[in-house]
Amino acid sequence: MFYLWFLLLLIPCFIFILIIFVSSKLPRFDYVEDFVYEDASDYPNLNVSYFTFPIRKVSIFAAKYEGKKKDKGYLLFAHGVGAGHLAYTSLINALCELGYIVLTFDMYGMGQSGGKNFKSLSQGAIILKDVYLSFLKVEPKLKDEKMTLLGHSYGAYSVITGLLTFPKKVVKEVVSFSTFNDERFLFDLLGKKNAFAAVLLLIKELFIHPRFLFTSAPQIMKKNKDVNFKVIHGLKDDVVNVKYAYKNIKKLERCKNVIYHLVEDRCHNPYLSKAAQDILVTDIHDVSLLSGEERKEKLQTIDWKKACQIDDLNLERWLSE
Repeated sequence: MFYLWFLLLLIPCFIFILIIFVSSKLPRFDYVEDFVYEDASDYPNLNVSYFTFPIRKVSIFAAKYEGKKKDKGYLLFAHGVGAGHLAYTSLINALCELGYIVLTFDMYGMGQSGGKNFKSLSQGAIILKDVYLSFLKVEPKLKDEKMTLLGHSYGAYSVITGLLTFPKKVVKEVVSFSTFNDERFLFDLLGKKNAFAAVLLLIKELFIHPRFLFTSAPQIMKKNKDVNFKVIHGLKDDVVNVKYAYKNIKKLERCKNVIYHLVEDRCHNPYLSKAAQDILVTDIHDVSLLSGEERKEKLQTIDWKKACQIDDLNLERWLSE
């Protein structure tokens, strides 16, 4: 009998140790050294102020961007997994040209922010409120303004699920590019290579952030009827399965506060021009598979400026609806 109780105690301890081990092996997502990232200096009408916010004992790198027009109010932007917000400078500039004041940051464990590694899919949603409160301290006008939340991929999921803790009275709309629906996306992202690790990470979320685990983007959209949601997804998205995403959000067709756009010829970054997308999915993807001299030679052939071109007409149409 003693051995049975010992085993019953040993099994959860073993699972806990495995969870810690798997979590510690998650990577950081820093800026790739030999990639070319634009910044505000590449756009003559774009001004930027940089900040460092101490959030949850971690240094979060943040920025405020503004152009000549400032008639659309504030927009809080959350980037996707891969690097940090500088990978989206052309998008940020386009948003500023439309009249937004863009507040943004590098996620925990990414870009120029601190953190030993990427923690979980709910991390972005958890710190979103803290980032907003930190910006309030340096941008007093923000206190009396309703704002737009906009994100891409992991950042899109973060701005939607972030409504669970974000002060809802200050949000007028949420714009998401290529969002996934819930934390089961781990099986799409990681499960094909390591289903066991995906299960362990979900168990971790169950004990640490159950509120995010037992919800989904469509549920949050349906509940927040006073917030307008604009969901944009490329039909050729090979990162977030569009059929899975659309199947769930299609249930919200009767919700007057949700607008859904499927873009036929776009992949995971539907806000990019077709020419930029082609460079991203071919040349830049090819570079990620190379090393040494082959990589250097391939990097020199990439038109980085063209790779950042925004589909300005569609972006303006989506945001003005």
